[in-house]
Amino acid sequence: MTEFEQLAAWIEDFRVKKPSEEAIGQAKLFLLDALGCALSALAEEMVIKALEVVADLGGREQARILGTGRRTSVPNAVFVNGLLIRTLDLNDFSGKGRVTGHPSDNIAVALTIGDWQRSTGLEVLTTIVMAYELYGRLQDHLDRNAPWDHVTASGFVAPAIAGFLMNLNREQMSHALALSAVYSITPGAVRQGHLSAAKGMANASVTQSAVFHTLLAANGLTGPLQAMEGSRGLSATVFSNCRIPEILVPSDGTYRIMDSHIKAYPCIGTAQSLVAAALQVRPAVEKDLDKIEAIEVIMADLPIINAQVADSTRRHPTSREAADHSFYFLPAVALLDGELTTCQFEDCRWEDRRVNALMDRITIRIHKDLNQRAPGGFPAGIRVVMKSGDEHLAEVPYPPGHALNRLGQQGIVGKFARYNGLKHPKIDWNALVREVDAFERAPNLDDILQIVCGID
Repeated sequence: MTEFEQLAAWIEDFRVKKPSEEAIGQAKLFLLDALGCALSALAEEMVIKALEVVADLGGREQARILGTGRRTSVPNAVFVNGLLIRTLDLNDFSGKGRVTGHPSDNIAVALTIGDWQRSTGLEVLTTIVMAYELYGRLQDHLDRNAPWDHVTASGFVAPAIAGFLMNLNREQMSHALALSAVYSITPGAVRQGHLSAAKGMANASVTQSAVFHTLLAANGLTGPLQAMEGSRGLSATVFSNCRIPEILVPSDGTYRIMDSHIKAYPCIGTAQSLVAAALQVRPAVEKDLDKIEAIEVIMADLPIINAQVADSTRRHPTSREAADHSFYFLPAVALLDGELTTCQFEDCRWEDRRVNALMDRITIRIHKDLNQRAPGGFPAGIRVVMKSGDEHLAEVPYPPGHALNRLGQQGIVGKFARYNGLKHPKIDWNALVREVDAFERAPNLDDILQIVCGID
């Protein structure tokens, strides 16, 4: 078998080898979190403009767009739903000691295809567990020295989800994987320098294309089944010469979804502990913010942290996308406001004079000891020095939502209460929690989507 055929066989095994109850339970938490992220992003300019384009394009009313009840073509629904989940940079992240992406970006595929295909709740949850598993394994082998963005992995994951829920046979699935994977290679430039809307759209664009190519494969179009192999294949150029059989080696029985993290704050995963530390210090300085002399941010000595610190464009961000990745803006605004929610990015807050004055007092120090105190995480500390000479310190090894400091169901609901997600006028969050909690017994997605889409 070619490597894509081997991957298709691995995906097929998920129909027989059901995920554990623990993994299904975790999938329900990430589903609830992803739905909250989507609902909280409905008023964002990028989402509104994307909805306008999709409405202008028209097309068959095949699947629902989260939060709106509108129906559109499957590829366009996948795109907008992915954009909704991702826009606020509030959805999950994965990786131990390095960020390897956002597996829940692909929950949009499960929801959209599941809606269209009338899939059961258990089928949708199974694909979510499978997606996290495949995404994590692929990310482990992406060549970090190659110029590719982590959303490249979704070119494999999205057709796996779509093909599973469409009940493709192994041959069709193999071609769907091959077609999608070769067109999904995304340059790392989407996440470097002055960040643009391309960052938030990256995974949504990959999954839109992937689902379209899966539909083509289902209709008999063929893909380059040997595209992983050879000196010019994906294995050699993207995955550090790692082969699919290595990626698919049996695990120790622990699903990757158990190691993923829910974000407490709408910002990059590497800054979650930093924001938490700033918020811990804030009560001690809130009455004397104008008397702060200097702020020292202390970060772990990790390759991804070093690369982000070295990116000079994050010193004074010029866009929302850059601000939520800035180790300067995030602690500054958290100290000033005593919170970090979506509200802190309104009205181009990164241009605010007080925010900039505080950012100018920040220096960043890399400290190897942090790595040892919080292995597998992105620990951070902050030291605020007052003009009087007094110092206030805080250190956070694992922020709220980390796999070692989990947010449960109520923690997730509370998270969106802070981000105005609970103020959506048509959403009954208590009912949504109940439906998600019983989702593995649901015959389809109607009950969840009727709540999420505000349909009576």
